[in-house]
Amino acid sequence: MKSFVLTLRSVAPLILILVCVCTAASAQTTVTLSPRHDAYVNDSAPSNNFNTAFLVAGKSTQEFLPRYRSFLRFNLASIPAGAVITSAALRLNLQAVEGSGTQAIEVHRVLTTWSATTLTWNNQPGNDATVEVSRSPGTVGGWYNFPIPALVQAWTDGTYPSYGVVLKAA
Repeated sequence: MKSFVLTLRSVAPLILILVCVCTAASAQTTVTLSPRHDAYVNDSAPSNNFNTAFLVAGKSTQEFLPRYRSFLRFNLASIPAGAVITSAALRLNLQAVEGSGTQAIEVHRVLTTWSATTLTWNNQPGNDATVEVSRSPGTVGGWYNFPIPALVQAWTDGTYPSYGVVLKAA
């Protein structure tokens, strides 16, 4: 299985972005957002916090098969009020792969608030069972779009609180 390793702070400041194309008051606007909060959790180190390193999602074939999940939350204040989201995607860059084969990475909506500085495997928030999108990235250095327009629309409409997303193995 492959681990999907995403680099945010270590290689470039904008490796993961949320790009929204929305229509508000008859004008189309593109909004690009970097995560306001991000961290990953690892079940082989369940009490540790990983908010200053790579973001990791997937299952490893190394180290006793640990599972990794990455949490991301965005500040949506720059999306105009009443906007109709016509396109929104997480844009992720695959920085490394561990193991062989392919593994799908799912995006789920997070259900409660969390803090990047205190997040651990043991206190991670729950996520909605609905898979927003699933992809199997493969080429290191490649960019992958995970479209989530309905979720961003629900956040901007207030249907759901904007607690962010979790990336995890399928």
